[in-house]
Amino acid sequence: MGIFKRATGIILSAVMLTSVFAVTAGAASKKDAYKESFNKKTGVLTISGKGAMPNYNSFYNAPSYVGKKVKSVVIKNGITKIGEECFKGMKSIKKVTIADSVKEIKAAAFSGCKNLKSVKLSKNLKTIRTSSFAYCKGLKSIKLPASVKRVESNAFNSTGYYNNKKNWKGGALYIGKHLCDTNKNMPKNFKVKKGTISIADMTSSAKVKSISIPASVENIDYLSLLYFDNIKSFKVSPKNKKFCSVDGNLYNKSKTDLIMYATGKTAESFTIPKTVKKAEYSCFSYCKGLKSVKISGNLTTISDFMFMGCENLSKVTIAKGVKKIDDGAFNGCTSLKSIVLPDGLKTLGLYCFEKCVNLEKITIPKSVEDFDLSLENIYIDENGAQIEGKKLTIVGYKNSTAEEAAEKIGAVFENIITGEIIDYSLIEN
Repeated sequence: MGIFKRATGIILSAVMLTSVFAVTAGAASKKDAYKESFNKKTGVLTISGKGAMPNYNSFYNAPSYVGKKVKSVVIKNGITKIGEECFKGMKSIKKVTIADSVKEIKAAAFSGCKNLKSVKLSKNLKTIRTSSFAYCKGLKSIKLPASVKRVESNAFNSTGYYNNKKNWKGGALYIGKHLCDTNKNMPKNFKVKKGTISIADMTSSAKVKSISIPASVENIDYLSLLYFDNIKSFKVSPKNKKFCSVDGNLYNKSKTDLIMYATGKTAESFTIPKTVKKAEYSCFSYCKGLKSVKISGNLTTISDFMFMGCENLSKVTIAKGVKKIDDGAFNGCTSLKSIVLPDGLKTLGLYCFEKCVNLEKITIPKSVEDFDLSLENIYIDENGAQIEGKKLTIVGYKNSTAEEAAEKIGAVFENIITGEIIDYSLIEN
């Protein structure tokens, strides 16, 4: 029989696991051991040793130097990574010096250090993760070394540099060779500047119809491309070695990864190419034109929120070979009335059919072992009102996970072999 994941149970388990992880994350291994030294008179905090600094989470655990009046941070040679949230919210920090051994600054490492005015970055720094320097309002000048290949979303949002309107040109904010954000002033046919290495972030604009990506771009934070609802095409230079465009949709160069569908297109049907083995998070979300989609079995996982909000999507064909449908994959597909899940499918994620208020029939193969109770067609809208969808019929094998699901949520069960109907909504537990 199937294993049913109640949402509350999963959330509680996730919180407990996160707590355990967060508490232990601060303990560096011997291999990655490092030392902290704080000079109370000068306010200088020195981090030395070898390997990566640990990750922290300000809600569950914090480094030993939190609460001390740290004015300056010196990361000595030997440290390779600055951990998540290591200095988050430390308002007293004014200066940071990072040795050339550091190759990565992890998420939110200096976020909220509002009085930080000076940062000397490693000459060998390669990656700056999401929100690393967000809300550092005192940081008015930023110079990135040539070694940096990837900057992620919100890395420099709300810094002094970001907030200075003079640094924005043509609706875009660049820091060196990195596109860090866009605003409502971006043109409808937006062209990323030649020589740009990474696209860290782009704030969506309803007027944008196309985005052109030059040959120089090596990295894209894919979340930056979400919610450009009217975009009709991504245009990629044929000389680009990492990405390409086919019929206006964005792929990696080998076409094994579908990065983003141009959701403003009017095409009513789309077949995911057989070359595609991976589709990125939310890559079709809020596409209004699509009515029919065919999914190749070479795509083993339908990713999180992949078709969320595709309100006109009424026909989905999923080939054998797909093993997993992730959380919220078809959330809000209000035109979807029936769907047949393929043999070999193992898992249905949390709320993958939530708000599919017109879903009347779903065929679940006996291979499915694991899914939550979000097939129950009762939802709470944004105003707190309860909405009840169509009465659901679950088609499947007797004594299978499918029948267990029907019994649990009070749906109709239809035996796929005999056609026998059992309405579990009429049977008291």
